[in-house]
Amino acid sequence: MERDVILWARISADGFLADETGSLQALTGHGVEDWEGQIKEQLRKQTDTVILGRSTYDCLIRKAVPWPFEGMECYVATEEFLEDTEKVTFWPGDLTELVFLLKQQPGKGIWMAGGIRMMNAFLSRELADQYWLSVCPVFLGEGLRPGPLEGKRRLILEEALECDGVVTSIYFNRA
Repeated sequence: MERDVILWARISADGFLADETGSLQALTGHGVEDWEGQIKEQLRKQTDTVILGRSTYDCLIRKAVPWPFEGMECYVATEEFLEDTEKVTFWPGDLTELVFLLKQQPGKGIWMAGGIRMMNAFLSRELADQYWLSVCPVFLGEGLRPGPLEGKRRLILEEALECDGVVTSIYFNRA
């Protein structure tokens, strides 16, 4: 059986993925519980591989925080040929080919943890099997949205979780 690819995104109540500068800081809950930590914990239980976009990877490296994907197989989609590190394999090839190859390997699910460019690539190529959409209790009014898609996409709701005012709906792309 193939592994599922999980695309997780936090969005504002009015459908924005980030503010006009690309920041996610406003996309939070009420500040009482660690909703984001709980979602990431669930994702880590269901996945053992992560695909990052190059911008997300660079941001993580600049922050100099502990590596958030310790113990996971990690790929960074990039247009450059870069030398792999202990933590990541850089993938300068076709993203669809990478996903196809990873889905054929044994293991748990594959977590797409990139930014808006990576999300648009996954959406336009229909590479995700599950969509985890965390709707944060805020209207941004303006900001960044996913790019235009061709045709409608019907999803099947599997589960909805609520924590700290954030509702995460888990959908399957099997309609």
